[in-house]
Amino acid sequence: MMRLSVTRWWFFRDITELPTQGVRGVLYSYKDFGTSWSVSPFWMGRTDAVEVFSVGLALTGPVEQIPLFAFVGEGSTETGWQGVILGGDSVLDARGAQTEDSRKFVDKLCHALGVGILVPGQFRSPGH
Repeated sequence: MMRLSVTRWWFFRDITELPTQGVRGVLYSYKDFGTSWSVSPFWMGRTDAVEVFSVGLALTGPVEQIPLFAFVGEGSTETGWQGVILGGDSVLDARGAQTEDSRKFVDKLCHALGVGILVPGQFRSPGH
């Protein structure tokens, strides 16, 4: 049995209990959002980003998906020498640990539940 506790606005708490046999897989997805761009006569493009790794559960029951949480952090956009010289991008770009942290957590969750990773776009519920 698995117990999920969701707290909203610091004091509203919902607790859901799920049998671990009802979990088909761990949903794991990636998105990034640009935070800065450079435009010059010779070069145009994104120079920095924020990354979001979302984690959820795919279920076998009537509720097909449960979003759990997201790992969010500073991303890195590799513009190469053209972006640095022509676009004004930094030579060194800071990057958060969200890629490694999210993957470690997802791997541990998959191991604990005995399921694999599912990409949300590839997930199909039973009967569809």
